[in-house]
Amino acid sequence: MIVSILDAENRLDDAASVTALLAGVSAIAKSKKTLALQYTDSGAASILDILCGREITENAIRDIYSFQDDGLDALLMRAETSDLTKEHFDECTTKLLEKENMFDVIKPTTKARLQEQTSDDAIKNILVSAKTVYDYIFVLLPANNIPLGKMVTEFTDEDVVIVPQGKDVGKIDLTDGKTSILIKNYEPESRFDLAGMRKKYGVKKIYTVPHNVGFRDAVIRESLLDFILSNRKNIKGDDNYLLTSSVHELFHRFMTRDNDEEKEESGLSDIPAKEPVRTRTNSAKQPTVLPESAVQEVNVKRGIFRRKKSRHIMINLPSGGGENT
Repeated sequence: MIVSILDAENRLDDAASVTALLAGVSAIAKSKKTLALQYTDSGAASILDILCGREITENAIRDIYSFQDDGLDALLMRAETSDLTKEHFDECTTKLLEKENMFDVIKPTTKARLQEQTSDDAIKNILVSAKTVYDYIFVLLPANNIPLGKMVTEFTDEDVVIVPQGKDVGKIDLTDGKTSILIKNYEPESRFDLAGMRKKYGVKKIYTVPHNVGFRDAVIRESLLDFILSNRKNIKGDDNYLLTSSVHELFHRFMTRDNDEEKEESGLSDIPAKEPVRTRTNSAKQPTVLPESAVQEVNVKRGIFRRKKSRHIMINLPSGGGENT
């Protein structure tokens, strides 16, 4: 499943933190093979840094070479010339969990204008190829590049649009049936409640990422991966339960769509082939009409109190047509 995420106000910091959160929950709490990437220009907030930038800074060995053969730019180079394989993703992604391809993140581009400095085919190739390796692919998109957004959403299964609570951000196209509205920094006590937001956007369901100090601090400290690992279980009464339960609710939508697709595929494969229609000829034997004496009423005792219940039982007749005795 490919899920795109953009912020209606084009606040890439917020969009990157939400993308990192959803991708982390997908891999750690849902055990789905997950890839996170961003089709943003250089200088945008980095999903990888938000997840574990502090650890990378403290532990990584500085490379004296300016050229590094990994990240989005390296993957785009490979995508220009051939279809991508699992090996290509293994070479170009940063692995955050030990289990193979369980949680891979692609470093963002260094290009000032990504779409102008690479081909659209290469951008598409990454999405198409990633579906052969990962269960979930989360793609961060800028809201101010409509052509790029339209190109990517041709391949997405779900599109998440992040909005502020109460503030009008203009019309959002919800006609495709795969777009979800997500309120960032949601405050349950706000006068702009969910009922009013649903009426405003004309939808039955709106999802939230509630305001949470631990989540905010982890994003600032660039250690969100540790926060997700510590809160991978959705436990009632936990300090972060409001946040975790809200994210799990959005995943229920994703996973329900996955299950529906699986049911459709299995349903198609399980349909038995129709038997050829057989026409009855005059020489075919006519069905035997049993006499009334072939049907007997028998009392059968069933249940705890062994109450008598009448059952009609058909008695097989011998080939001669007489009654069985």
